[in-house]
Amino acid sequence: MNILKKRITKDPEDRKREIIKSATTIFLDKGYEKTSVEDIARQVNIVKGAVYYYFDSKESIFEAVVSEVVDDIFDFNTKCMENELNAVDKFNKLLNNIYFYLAKQDLDTINLFLFGNELIRSRFLKVVSDRITELFLKIVKQGIEEKSFSCQHPEKMTSILVNGVLYNAVEMYRLNMLEEEHTAFIDITIDMFNSLLSTEELKLEIGMG
Repeated sequence: MNILKKRITKDPEDRKREIIKSATTIFLDKGYEKTSVEDIARQVNIVKGAVYYYFDSKESIFEAVVSEVVDDIFDFNTKCMENELNAVDKFNKLLNNIYFYLAKQDLDTINLFLFGNELIRSRFLKVVSDRITELFLKIVKQGIEEKSFSCQHPEKMTSILVNGVLYNAVEMYRLNMLEEEHTAFIDITIDMFNSLLSTEELKLEIGMG
């Protein structure tokens, strides 16, 4: 008697998430350059061609990994945009959340996204910058309406602020700063924000060490 085994298939979205999760693990372990699509397929226990059904290249897989990481950051931060806080409190909360998130990441994750392949670094920072800018711009515009912030060009001002946040955060890791150096860097960042927005109420309440 022949017994026909029913082929077990996964929901496409479940399979895609499985590929992204496995790819993240391998990228962290081997780095971007040394990771192959074959490695990822082997980890998921599927053939290489099945990976290409969901992604057209290793680069597109990595971009999906970046999106997952960024979504993780901003799922956490968008919640503070949905409450009734004033603009100053929202700004401080968002700024603290960003530094706190970076501070709790392990060095392998930081190294993969910021200090490995230059293309990876630039794309990661571009995605993060766009998402942070969107959040901060809403707060800056709210602050202008509340008359707690003052600036004539909120879009340009927000871009300057976001670049300052990212630059300072990356430099802290790149230079492997000591605790007191972290504090000085953060103080400079806050002074810049207060000056650009004509306020003295912005502050960062946590350190990076």
